[in-house]
Amino acid sequence: MADHPKGISPEELLRLVQSEINPRASAAQLVGQLDALGDEVVTVGDRVMLRAAIETEPDPGPERLNAAVAPAGPRHLVAVDLETVLRYTRAHPDGERTIFQVGAMRFGPDAAWNGKAERFDRFVELSPELLTRITNEGLRARIEASGEPAEVVLDDLRRYLSDADAIVAYNGRAFDFPLLDEAMARALGDGLLRRLCQIDGLYLALAVWPVPPRRHALSRLINDDRFKEIREKLAIDLTGLVAHDAGDDVELLVDLMRFAAAEVEAWPEALAALVRSAGAASDAWQMLFEMVPGAPPGGRPFDAGEVRSTLAEVLVARGKAPLRAPAAGAPPLLDLSAVATGAIVDIDRVVALVRGELARPRGSQRAMVEAMREWLRERKNALVEAPTGTGKK
Repeated sequence: MADHPKGISPEELLRLVQSEINPRASAAQLVGQLDALGDEVVTVGDRVMLRAAIETEPDPGPERLNAAVAPAGPRHLVAVDLETVLRYTRAHPDGERTIFQVGAMRFGPDAAWNGKAERFDRFVELSPELLTRITNEGLRARIEASGEPAEVVLDDLRRYLSDADAIVAYNGRAFDFPLLDEAMARALGDGLLRRLCQIDGLYLALAVWPVPPRRHALSRLINDDRFKEIREKLAIDLTGLVAHDAGDDVELLVDLMRFAAAEVEAWPEALAALVRSAGAASDAWQMLFEMVPGAPPGGRPFDAGEVRSTLAEVLVARGKAPLRAPAAGAPPLLDLSAVATGAIVDIDRVVALVRGELARPRGSQRAMVEAMREWLRERKNALVEAPTGTGKK
């Protein structure tokens, strides 16, 4: 932490600890160590730093404290895909998956780094019992002819990933990352490289293209008609790529991430700046913006009015009519002196002042207000998510 006098995010600090001190360190252990340091460590916005660093710096002021920090995103990226065979056993009644093919491919904004390694496409040998579960005769023949011991394939994959910043998989959080971590731990005695950012391409696809359910299968999404213009712009040819082949699927995933970057590049500048600011702590969004030429710089905080006006302009431009008419003039000002004790306002009495006889006390509203007061006292950035009826307005 002394090497980061301006502070460091807990996520970045954990990655440093895992790469330089203890590869198996967990977030919970890091929190415990920070707590043990007591007053020597302080939190400023979304970063932690040594108190001594603050005491030697001038007062940062509330604007600097509240500014979102947009660190450089990962640039050396590897797309990964796994193909597996499933069997049910007494020990694994929910099913046990065994990897039989691994695909990996470099991509990202650093073309020179990408060109230093060809696509990784290897088969893993299976036991005779598992081979019988492969119903495609051609695929079974490829596994028999090219299959290698799991420890050989996974060790080569680890070397392939050794100088990457991030690993990207489609539905990786639920499938590829835990499965690969478990397979590496079993075959090599250690899991997936802890210093790597793990980015789920499905999350970005859902965020960039929120289409109806069951429309996000990788091969279906990338061939969607809406991407015809992007495919032509990027000169991408999908001919010959086969879904559910790990080597081909990583190429499809790389192309999809390029599609997403092209989509974001076409966004209005204000929307791109807003999303980059909101996603400053997200490895996925930082990765995507690293792939966007001329992306807006991050770090500028947006107030509620800017967020509202930016999103409204985008929705109107896309043909979405406002759900309610603009208010006719400013609402009347309320005199809160009658419901305040010093600087503290009684939320129940405020509601009664506004709603009159319709006012009803709400425990959830009180809890929300108390939490917000605590955040303000501690100068914390925070987010409230609450269902309709809680009393946010």
